[in-house]
Amino acid sequence: EEREAKRQDEAAVALQSRMRGRQASLSVGQMKEERRQNEAAASLQSKVRQRQASLQVEELRTVRAEERQQDAATLLQTKARQRQASFRVDAVRTEEGERQRALEGKAGAVQSHFNTMRVQDESVVP
Repeated sequence: EEREAKRQDEAAVALQSRMRGRQASLSVGQMKEERRQNEAAASLQSKVRQRQASLQVEELRTVRAEERQQDAATLLQTKARQRQASFRVDAVRTEEGERQRALEGKAGAVQSHFNTMRVQDESVVP
């Protein structure tokens, strides 16, 4: 009986040892799996952060491009207004020039008429 009890004790110790070994093996496997999952999660988070940063940069570029387009449109509108004002000034100058030439023409006609009248007066007077 003692031998049997000793054999059973040894068998129990061996079984416990195997069970601990199995648990340790399972724990190592679980730790490896957890580490793999954590690394995969960290990789995904990194990719998400990179994508978000990329989207923010793209959004910033888009906003800057829109601002440049708006600035260009404003500049074109300003130039168009300046050109219209320049055309108006030119039109006024042209109109004033035409008036001036017309007045000079009238003045020339009056002077010519006056000279004609004076020549006639001088020829009449002895």
